[in-house]
Amino acid sequence: MNRYLDNASALESSRVGGLDDMARDAIYEKDRALFIQHKAEMQSQHDRLVAQLESRGGSPNSLKQFMNTAGFCSSLAVTTAPY
Repeated sequence: MNRYLDNASALESSRVGGLDDMARDAIYEKDRALFIQHKAEMQSQHDRLVAQLESRGGSPNSLKQFMNTAGFCSSLAVTTAPY
């Protein structure tokens, strides 16, 4: 279960930064506001996933978070050996 929570938190984390770019590049203020709102929702979801993972004795995999955020591979492709 921890692996799935870690994968989900890495996915959420990797997408949050992209929403900043989308908000910055939005032409219409309404679109910008929606991107900002969605970013807040995704950040909240990420935080809840990490809290759930930690409550189960796990912790987010820093390498997976970095690799996904940097775009080196698809979001769920970076998996590590079982903990």
